[in-house]
Amino acid sequence: MAYRKRFCVVCGSEETQTQKLSRGLCPKCLASEKSEIEVRAEHPIRVCKICGNLEERGRWVTRSAKELKESI
Repeated sequence: MAYRKRFCVVCGSEETQTQKLSRGLCPKCLASEKSEIEVRAEHPIRVCKICGNLEERGRWVTRSAKELKESI
């Protein structure tokens, strides 16, 4: 069985051991595609200076550092 070479569908660069293709794109083209993502709105986060709780929908809730990172 012959090994088929894989190429980036955008720039045509060949897949190597160090630069694998993802969704048919080389790392450079994949990064440029992802940079076109647009953030539509900002969501202000209110944090209590004393206890570190977050305000969500008018209520103060306790979040762990891990949960906070996942929310952001």
